Amino acid sequence: MKKTPFAGLTILEPGEGLDTDSGAFIDRDRLTSDRLLQLGAKLHRHSGLAGLVNPATAPSASIIASAGTIAPELTISIGFTLEDTQLGETELSPLSTTTTGSPMSIPPAAPSGVIDYTGGALLVNTYYYATTFLDGEGGETPAGPVVGVERQPGFASGRVQLSNLTYGMAAAGAVQWQLYRSIGGGSLCLLTTGGIGTDTFTDDGSMSADCDVHPPNDAVNTTRRVNTLRVDLPKADANMASAAFINVYGTISGDFGGASLLGQYPISSAGKSVFYSSLEFNDAAPPDVNLSIGTASLIDPDTELLENRWKRPVATSALLPVVSTVADVRLALNENEPFIFTGSGWRRLQHHLIGRELTTGVTHTLQVTDDGEALDINSNSDVTVRVPADAVVGLPTGAQVELARIGSGQVAITASGGVTLHSRAGGGSALISAQYGVAHLRKRAPNNWLLYGDLT
Repeated sequence: MKKTPFAGLTILEPGEGLDTDSGAFIDRDRLTSDRLLQLGAKLHRHSGLAGLVNPATAPSASIIASAGTIAPELTISIGFTLEDTQLGETELSPLSTTTTGSPMSIPPAAPSGVIDYTGGALLVNTYYYATTFLDGEGGETPAGPVVGVERQPGFASGRVQLSNLTYGMAAAGAVQWQLYRSIGGGSLCLLTTGGIGTDTFTDDGSMSADCDVHPPNDAVNTTRRVNTLRVDLPKADANMASAAFINVYGTISGDFGGASLLGQYPISSAGKSVFYSSLEFNDAAPPDVNLSIGTASLIDPDTELLENRWKRPVATSALLPVVSTVADVRLALNENEPFIFTGSGWRRLQHHLIGRELTTGVTHTLQVTDDGEALDINSNSDVTVRVPADAVVGLPTGAQVELARIGSGQVAITASGGVTLHSRAGGGSALISAQYGVAHLRKRAPNNWLLYGDLT
């Protein structure tokens, strides 16, 4: 068994009967659940088998270089859950991890450049050249090292012979290079483009550079950004017989606690592949525990809880039903006040106390469940109410208990060893003065209580 996200309830491991825990149930209205537990409500008991079993194998995930806009140098973790028809979801499967490649390396060396005065129309100046690499998908590296070549005066013609343009392309995985030129130290402008089979180029002045196109900034490498994530959904098996959906989750941070849902697919998609051209995580996360527990998820706390006065909260007190059962209690969320249904309709639950009658026993030691109770002690024999030490019963500071002497028997209120009981009656004990007298107990601090009311 495991604890659910809200205190006090448990859910079961796959295969355990739901009657393993005598009070186990799942309810998505956590506020109601917590209120019930605070009051010690007896919960509905369900028998049956667990629903979907937690997935035991990881999905297959890989990166393909086809369209897509997923950035390089990412580690992507992928898992999946199964969901039943009642929205009960399993825990996350084991993970599959895949990575996108690093950006392409920039050209490792400058082109070789030699001035040639046997031809060409380049004017006197210094010419600078550098190359970038292209990945075939429109991505480009920043420029590599720059070579400068000076065209001297005194010659009728001039041109620059460039070579070594393909150096490093094969190692980087590039499919093309781009040659950029700067005249006199200005901005590099695109001069020409070539492939891995073209290692030389002659700049004779006949070709103008395109100064609307410059190499990517040194901090921006756009190569290998065309990535698509492929996930192979699990194949159908016996554990999926009652599943309705497969939910695929992913993360690049390693944390599945926040928005991490990549997609939801009908169970008929089992065994198929799905593709993600971008990583867009929807606002959902896998549950911490298996919430697919069969018919237990169908329990209605309004009708299927035993000995429970608290019902499902309402948004405003105006929405309290006209007809209800006497002693039913509902919380009005807009006022944060509980209302109790009486013979004359809904009334605010004064002091948040709920009446309970004690008719047997000669000694009653306060319990955690007595906090917030009005105990009507209806006995013709004498009764002692004992206030226990914190080490015995952990009643919280601020706890309140009302005691009413309904029967003819005396009611004595005493403190256990280690407990200080302050009252006008003095000492560590007191009697309720007469039949129908009322006393109040309020815990002020650890092992320290205040007693007041009709005392003697």
